[in-house]
Amino acid sequence: MGEFEEKQIDIKKQYSGTTYQIKVLLLLLCRGKKIKSYDDFYLKTEVKDAEKFDDALFYYKKKGEEIYNVRYCQVKNSESKNAELKYNDFVSDYDKAVANIKKYFISYRKIKMRTVNKNVEDFTLCTSYKLPLELKKNEKADGDAILTFIEDGASDELFGNIPNQLKKYKIAKISSELNNSLLKTTNLDLLAEELIEAVLKCKKQESSTVILECGNMGNNASQEIQTDIVEKLAKKISEYIFETKPLTNEIFGQNEFLNNVFKIADTSLENSIKFTGDFVQNKNLTKTAEQFRKYFLESYTILELKNLKLKLVQSFKVDNKFETLINNDDDIENEMEQFFEEFSIQTMPHHDELMDIIKKEIGEEFNLLEDKWVTKSLLEKVEEWFKKSEEIPFDKSNFDIIFLSAT
Repeated sequence: MGEFEEKQIDIKKQYSGTTYQIKVLLLLLCRGKKIKSYDDFYLKTEVKDAEKFDDALFYYKKKGEEIYNVRYCQVKNSESKNAELKYNDFVSDYDKAVANIKKYFISYRKIKMRTVNKNVEDFTLCTSYKLPLELKKNEKADGDAILTFIEDGASDELFGNIPNQLKKYKIAKISSELNNSLLKTTNLDLLAEELIEAVLKCKKQESSTVILECGNMGNNASQEIQTDIVEKLAKKISEYIFETKPLTNEIFGQNEFLNNVFKIADTSLENSIKFTGDFVQNKNLTKTAEQFRKYFLESYTILELKNLKLKLVQSFKVDNKFETLINNDDDIENEMEQFFEEFSIQTMPHHDELMDIIKKEIGEEFNLLEDKWVTKSLLEKVEEWFKKSEEIPFDKSNFDIIFLSAT
């Protein structure tokens, strides 16, 4: 298959996915309108801070409540009606994996850190893929290489189960492979991965203005890195370690971890940073810095297996044998448990069948004889909003207005 044909297929997939997302948004709006216990609701889409769950954010409050509850959703459309989710769709780290649980968990943790004391209700993958109750890594897989799911029969007014059409599932048991992958999602783990990726990326740049050094051994110890990459790394450090504080000389001097690992390489070069000598030689490190160094080296070895080699200075004491990283952080295990309580998979019909459900519910709720044309008009209005939403909410009053105009 040629490059042109591949691009055409990607464009077709993207269009189909966007169209399906708009239909799901319309379903949520219609359901929000018909639920009598809701005092108010509104919908957002393409929200940056929602990470992987940015396709639909449904906010609502019931009568007598002052604070809105929020439900985060990602929408995944299948290309064919009979497509099924596979084991690797959940476990693989491949960027285009359909339902990457690790990335969902990372998004979950980031959202939770940003929404302290807010009523986050749950996180849902809405998909037209079919979901078997058991997924094996391969035919010979044993219990440690199997994912199992159970149907969630709990009442859900917003998504509401329809036999053989709308079903909600929870993950009942995860494989040891997925479990180990999730354990390696601490803030220090993620920071180490970002650093490795940034340094590797810089090797592909022809021009550079800022240097990230791997020690104090002269020119051979340097990895050139563009300013924008360093800025992104600095942002990640701020996000993972200091929430939103800027990365500055003052922060470096005050924080024990940063002071132990990084330092300003050259004050004449804005945003230029390098490793400290102690970090390079693995001495006089705080417990946190020591952990980060282990994670950094672990990320390095993983990338080496992919033939992406990072040349470190000779004095950087890298052992040839790396022990498997075992994360004993109780918090991450508790967060994993909480994530699986709040995360669910909502299977939905394919394009045409989903529209049939929407048309039927609109007709029944509003006593319409010509629900087809009303639904078509509503879908067009939601599509117009989607194209220019830029995180602008679609609220209950907007829905009332477009519904009246459609009828």
